[in-house]
Amino acid sequence: MPIAQAVAVVASLEVRVHTWDLTRATGGAEALDSVPVAQVHAAAEPYAAGRRP
Repeated sequence: MPIAQAVAVVASLEVRVHTWDLTRATGGAEALDSVPVAQVHAAAEPYAAGRRP
């Protein structure tokens, strides 16, 4: 995976996780938009499973 793509995946994951975390901490609605969540999951899942795309 090119470095620019890896940075984009990590940055997107960080934004999603911290959006949820801050929303939860402040008592907001915890639901995230399913499309970006699915995109981040699809990009990150191979690494979590120990594989490389």
